Amino acid sequence: MLDIYDARGCHVGVKERAAVHRDGDWHRVFHCWVVWRDEFGVDQVLFQRRGAHKPTFPLFLAVTVGGHYSAGETPEDGLREMREELGFAPPFSALVACGQKRIDARWNGLVDRELADTFVYLSERPPAPYPVMRPEIANLVAIAVDGGLELFRGERNRLDAQSPSGPCVVGLSDFVPQHEAMFTDALLLCRRVLNGERDVKAQLEKQT
Repeated sequence: MLDIYDARGCHVGVKERAAVHRDGDWHRVFHCWVVWRDEFGVDQVLFQRRGAHKPTFPLFLAVTVGGHYSAGETPEDGLREMREELGFAPPFSALVACGQKRIDARWNGLVDRELADTFVYLSERPPAPYPVMRPEIANLVAIAVDGGLELFRGERNRLDAQSPSGPCVVGLSDFVPQHEAMFTDALLLCRRVLNGERDVKAQLEKQT
């Protein structure tokens, strides 16, 4: 069961997950981007390739860790998703809060309206050794933050990347479609955290 919300973000009830996507109800989810600065000083961000049997956007690249809260859960419970999908979970205090993002997506008749509690985790090591823990994830792919921004802005067509199985090349068609603006915003947030900001949410709230 999921908590559901109106367009203003006010809680209006609880509903089964399948019905939430069928009816296009707003619901909260946990998003966390894992980033690090490699040995060459290049800022990197990790994407997950969604599993082949996911009901929405199978095999597309998406946020490092993303998951639904069960009814009554809070962002702290999102660490469960990190532990299950990446095999580790830092203390919640190590995550940098970056506010809540609204995502309105369509896929094969499903309407996915998410209020995504967004966090960035600055890792001290490259995530390549992290195992893929669940069938929901087909792979993990790391890209340079600057290169990703160029890709999502249409300034380049392809991008060198790394996965646990070795080097690879990705293009815009590998990523969840029609999310270029969301990915651009996310990578700009990642860059801020990599550059030392820790009060990102407070700074964003001052701008609204």
